Amino acid sequence: RILEQSKAYNRHFAVLCGCYPSIDVIECLRNKSAADILKYSSLIKYDVPTYFNTTLTVGLPWDATLNLPSYYLQYSNVDFINQYASQITIPIIWGTDKDEGTLFIDDFVNKSVSLNYAETTLIVGFLWHPQNVGKISELYNINNPLQADYHDTLAQILGDYAFTCPMRSMSRSLTLAGNTNIYLYVFDYIIQAVQLLYGSSHWAPDCYTHVCHKSEMPFVFNAPNVSTIQFTDEEEIFAQSIGCRWTNFGKTGNPNSLSCTSPTWNTFSINTNTSLNLTLDTTGYVNNYRGNPFCDFWDNLGYTF
Repeated sequence: RILEQSKAYNRHFAVLCGCYPSIDVIECLRNKSAADILKYSSLIKYDVPTYFNTTLTVGLPWDATLNLPSYYLQYSNVDFINQYASQITIPIIWGTDKDEGTLFIDDFVNKSVSLNYAETTLIVGFLWHPQNVGKISELYNINNPLQADYHDTLAQILGDYAFTCPMRSMSRSLTLAGNTNIYLYVFDYIIQAVQLLYGSSHWAPDCYTHVCHKSEMPFVFNAPNVSTIQFTDEEEIFAQSIGCRWTNFGKTGNPNSLSCTSPTWNTFSINTNTSLNLTLDTTGYVNNYRGNPFCDFWDNLGYTF
């Protein structure tokens, strides 16, 4: 988004915190507790487009801010990368968590409330247009009116559409444009202290059993003295191996190093859609992750938000 949009969200946040207008907004915000910052951050809303040419109001509008003319930001994130792929030559690490959509669907419709067949097809139609309900339902097996709950199915659809498949699409465009330093990953591990991590938040207990959005972050940053993140000895080794890759990437543009554990992280390949499968016991490769038929379908349909 552009700078003006970012300032509007920041101002809204400051108002909710009781810090705008004030003589020193920054000092006021610095005096807020971590609990207040989290509380008011979750209340910020913004609009995303849907296939109805209407908007859907959602939370957490903390997108990257590019101080560019609005002309350059007329595309969605995927279209922007694909349009200007030839100009993006830097090395990139990006990836997805296995159950990316779970946290967002549960935020929208709490898991304590069942999503039946009719409600699910209604949501699919609203987000991706009624004319696509039949094709999406067939692809994801939304075909049983008697099935009690479709939360996980809808979460998988959202995860494919908003995370996994856009990354494949952008990786392909960048590779075709000559960028051979794209490193893709799939994170597939649930921390043992998951109940301590999520506590009584509204993402619990579903994120006790799913690899939710940002599940890899404790392992990537491995911050000391965080009371809600307690690794087992095996998890600490896993975190060190991930940290080694990320640190080496930051230093050299390549996550591989003799000091990092095997296997070597191969760059993305269009032919195999290669991703590094990050999990505690069997870190290795996964090819064509969610590619055919799922990402092929979304590439053809397109990405609106």
